[in-house]
Amino acid sequence: MRKSPWKEDGVKRKIIWLLISLIIFCVLNSWLLSGTRKLIYLDAAILPEGQLKSWHNLGTLGGAFVPVFRNVPYVENIKGKKAVNLSGVDILLRSTFAPPGYLNGKQPFTITARVYVAELAQRQTILNWSQEPEKSAIFGLGKGLNAAFFNSDRLKVCFRGGYPQPREWHLITLVYDKQKLTLYVDGWFNAESQGQVNIKPGSFFYLGGQVAPGFPLPFDPFNGYLASLELLDTAYSPVEVWNASGHREAIPLYPAEGQMLGTLNVSLQWEKSDERANYFSIYFSSNRGEVEKGLAKAGKGNLGGDSHHLDISNLEPGKTYFWRVDQLDSKGQVLQPGIIRSFKIDDGSARNPVPHNLHGSVSRELNRLLWTPGPWATSQDVYFALDPKIVAKGKPAIKDLKPGLNSFFIPEKNLKYGETYYWRIDTQNGSGPSSPGQLWSFRVQDSPSDEDLTFFVVADLHYGSTVNSRDINRLMAKSMNSLPGQSYPEEFGLKGKVHTPRGVVVLGDIVDDGDSVEAEKFWQEYVEDFGLKGDKLLAFPVYEGFGEHDGASNGLVRTNLKNRNKLRPELKSISADGLHYSWDWGKVHFVQLNLYPGSVGEEYLNIWGRRFTGDARYPKHSLEFLIEDLRRNVGSSGRPVVIFQHYGFDSWSEAWWTQKERAAFLQAIQPYNVIAIFWGHSHVIQSLAWNGIKTWCAGTINNDPESGNYLVVNIKTGRRSGQMIVASRKAEKWASAEKFSFKMKKEPAKR
Repeated sequence: MRKSPWKEDGVKRKIIWLLISLIIFCVLNSWLLSGTRKLIYLDAAILPEGQLKSWHNLGTLGGAFVPVFRNVPYVENIKGKKAVNLSGVDILLRSTFAPPGYLNGKQPFTITARVYVAELAQRQTILNWSQEPEKSAIFGLGKGLNAAFFNSDRLKVCFRGGYPQPREWHLITLVYDKQKLTLYVDGWFNAESQGQVNIKPGSFFYLGGQVAPGFPLPFDPFNGYLASLELLDTAYSPVEVWNASGHREAIPLYPAEGQMLGTLNVSLQWEKSDERANYFSIYFSSNRGEVEKGLAKAGKGNLGGDSHHLDISNLEPGKTYFWRVDQLDSKGQVLQPGIIRSFKIDDGSARNPVPHNLHGSVSRELNRLLWTPGPWATSQDVYFALDPKIVAKGKPAIKDLKPGLNSFFIPEKNLKYGETYYWRIDTQNGSGPSSPGQLWSFRVQDSPSDEDLTFFVVADLHYGSTVNSRDINRLMAKSMNSLPGQSYPEEFGLKGKVHTPRGVVVLGDIVDDGDSVEAEKFWQEYVEDFGLKGDKLLAFPVYEGFGEHDGASNGLVRTNLKNRNKLRPELKSISADGLHYSWDWGKVHFVQLNLYPGSVGEEYLNIWGRRFTGDARYPKHSLEFLIEDLRRNVGSSGRPVVIFQHYGFDSWSEAWWTQKERAAFLQAIQPYNVIAIFWGHSHVIQSLAWNGIKTWCAGTINNDPESGNYLVVNIKTGRRSGQMIVASRKAEKWASAEKFSFKMKKEPAKR
């Protein structure tokens, strides 16, 4: 009699479970004998493709991970590996077992995860077993300063050594040895943080995200593929991490790949990764091909298996060198060819010019140039002229300047408006070769005009958000400094050159978390980079407002804004609480309303169906300030008005303030000639019409790992009409532009 399909399936299930039980028994027995325990061991390779309702833990803690929400993950093949797809807005797995009490930071541990993500977010949580404030254990991936592991604001790890490349498989390893946290990517050291963690284990492990009170979805979700995960009760050594990543070559430690060295001597350093290695064969040359082929001329001989470094001297400035370390067995046979690494020797030239190269708007009163001399300078020659050919081939303005001196006084007084000057520093290095300097230039600011206004608009700087956020913000400040004198994009139908801006308007979210203990640090970075009156890296006055990320009403950012508002020159009005303000440039009136135009702040549901909480969401009577400011400073003149705020008019922004508030705002400005509203928050450059008023979102200048955008605005005013250009700019190129006309005086409404 033929067995029913149901009975056949039952037999198959029993066989599968017997095989899994046998695997678990063998693995556990091996771990117990070795003294190292894998507390959690998840391996997608043994899972069948399709829905995953339970992911069994092969580690010593047993149990499984099961879905928290209705949706369940799928097991799929992605780029040659079987993995669990944890992407999706509501996919989160929770353990059926509790974290052991000894995972509190008093014992070492190692976490490894083989992951694949399509793109990096600020933080994507892979595994966590505590979300207790200042006692957390959150392991993940991303661009944020707490992305790799977060224990507290004092102790966290980020991918400071470089982000894992999206759309590739990576093995992320975190090692805690009771003294520090060390992060590795694919076996390579990435970053570390010194200190002992203090963890308060929660009731469960969570895989693929965090849980937040009142939040119906995973918080900081992983949104990627997980092929395997291990949590061990020991601290892996660097060699164990290297080997677990599939490497058997000697570990090259120093110099790091691409490192720039300011010395003519170097000590190559490495570590053995194969216990069978009795010797090391070293290859070193400025010719990569010689090292790749292992030519004798690149050979530096064989060293014993207990050797870890080789000293090399008399290197040449400006050259790139290549090296590799082969591991040899007792018979001198190559076990593993080494990995080729490169580094570069500083070329000895002067650097760090002030004003920075290509600066487009220095003051006419500039009287001194500064630089950093080269590391081996014995004397310096300074070249300066209006003609770059003279600087390139003429005689120096000063010859044989001592290496301890780093300044040059400009012979001219009151430099000419719009003129470009060129300069260079040639360096003599004693008995070594000289170092010709780079041709630097700067341009003097334009003559100001009340009929031809230029200003820049930036939004969402988010200092402290990601590893590269400050570097990118500084890059964009230099981009703004360099833009005056360059041509508007003809491909968008524009002509003429960008003039020196009257200022830079900042539309909020200056720091990423204005309520954090590190808010002051990141605020100071902003001040050092953007200044107030064109007195720091940014060459122009700034007119900033706050966003919801900048913290509460009595927080650091808003308090500092109040103090800065007292120092801004030529303001027309400041609100009673010191937050909102207005000013005139020429015939145009400008108003900074900070978060958005509102009164006390309406109660409303956010996009997740929950009520917003916290003081940071309140507009602080900006609408009342706007009404009174326009009455006093514009009145019935009909002259143009430009408004700045953080929240705007796309679907994302409109979820953060109510229709009732927008209606009240519209009613307040209808009698006036509002020609433009600029806003931020949404991180995407947009041009939208709102009730017949032109509005623009300035996007974000910080789109780590890439630069973002800023807006270049030019307003020409005449007697009866004006013309406005709004163009978006990335660090090195134009992205979009539009031009339109407006009336200089608003006609009274018809009755």
